[in-house]
Amino acid sequence: MRELGDIDAELMTAVWDVVHDDGAQGSTRRVEQLLDERILAMTEPPVAMGR
Repeated sequence: MRELGDIDAELMTAVWDVVHDDGAQGSTRRVEQLLDERILAMTEPPVAMGR
């Protein structure tokens, strides 16, 4: 699973693309995917190191 900071950085770029590309469909879908991934990352229990 990716780190929240990595997801957030990509999410900010995707939102920028939507705003500056008049809400292009591909960009909008990418924002939705990243938000779903972020929610999952926040709700997943932490995994112990070394497993």
